[in-house]
Amino acid sequence: MAVRVGLCIVCTGKYDRFLQPLIDSAEEWFFRGEEYDIYLFTDAPSRLLKSRRASIFPVAVEHKPFPFIAMERYKFISEYKDFRADYLFYIDVDMRFVGEVGAEILPRDKDLVATRHPGFWKHGWGSKKTHPASVAYVPPSKWYGYACGAFEGGTREGFVEASKDMWGNILRDVEKAAEIGHEGLLVDMADETYWNAYIKEHPAHLLPPSYCYPETWHIPFEKKILALKKSLKEVR
Repeated sequence: MAVRVGLCIVCTGKYDRFLQPLIDSAEEWFFRGEEYDIYLFTDAPSRLLKSRRASIFPVAVEHKPFPFIAMERYKFISEYKDFRADYLFYIDVDMRFVGEVGAEILPRDKDLVATRHPGFWKHGWGSKKTHPASVAYVPPSKWYGYACGAFEGGTREGFVEASKDMWGNILRDVEKAAEIGHEGLLVDMADETYWNAYIKEHPAHLLPPSYCYPETWHIPFEKKILALKKSLKEVR
């Protein structure tokens, strides 16, 4: 393959238990036979990690509670200056590759790649409580094609630009909420809501829920990447 692919991972706090198993699974299934990059945003940059094919670039970040650390992924990605991969894919650290993932995920005629949410692959919308004054508000007439926030990406330029725009949108909502004294202005599904609003205006190549397949579910898709079952109370 003539192009290089990179994984962006945010791992802080108690989520560190998922990191090496995720890397091990990528070793087996992610762009087999190719070298790739891992851009790791972490509060433990000196952590020792093993990988045969991946070059790992740790970046020190501060741990913050959910949902702030989830939304700050866009800050980290937009501010990092040393990406060398041609394509970037953000993946939640509590995921696991279980099937071959390769060139089929690369965008074709678009700059961005999104993954259909496994809970809304037939119909429905996951961010129904977003305040109309939010930058990320999507009107009910556009409640279709809902994407998850666990696996997303695109070309380097496209995804970095999208991350920059979404981080700017988050900051604008924070400022607006402070001005009007309305904490509820901030969206209910955090990063995922901003991502869905963004790809309504900047259409993405849409992958099936195979790339975010809940570990204990049974839906009619091939398992490529599992979203692991976990206790949110324990890890957050």
